[in-house]
Amino acid sequence: MELLRGKALDVHATSRVSSSGSGDSLAVFTRFIAVFSLSGRQVQIVGRQPPVVYAGDDVVLVGEPDRTGIMRAICYINVTRGVGNVDQGPFLWILGGVLALVLSGIGLLSNLLVLLLSSPEEIARSGTLVALATVLPTLGIFLAGSWMLRRGRRIARAIRMIRDASKAALRK
Repeated sequence: MELLRGKALDVHATSRVSSSGSGDSLAVFTRFIAVFSLSGRQVQIVGRQPPVVYAGDDVVLVGEPDRTGIMRAICYINVTRGVGNVDQGPFLWILGGVLALVLSGIGLLSNLLVLLLSSPEEIARSGTLVALATVLPTLGIFLAGSWMLRRGRRIARAIRMIRDASKAALRK
């Protein structure tokens, strides 16, 4: 993660991108995209709300470069206007991750308990396919939970970096 701070230059108009599903499932997802230059780097903010960045605004941004070299913002704050997306915290990501880890732990413990209480004949009769069919979804939930927890921690770290940098910018 990199912290960028400076004046927004060459601000392109915020565009609205909508996508929808096909067939029976029709859902519309709207994303707002703002592209501008900050500290000599091309920056892109993608979010559910239109980003408020105008030319000449002081912006503090935390992001990661993608494969094309464009910096994709994790979170930002417009110091000039006092707006940004740092209020959309990581709480739900962390809560979902912890809940998924707890559920996968309960699932693995119940599978272990069934294996311990079953006789070897019952285990041989049911086969390894049944054992895999019960363990694999639990492992999938575990992986999803750990990914959500990691993403929430990344967002929290980015928000802390932004708040510290914006406080320093306001002191100047």
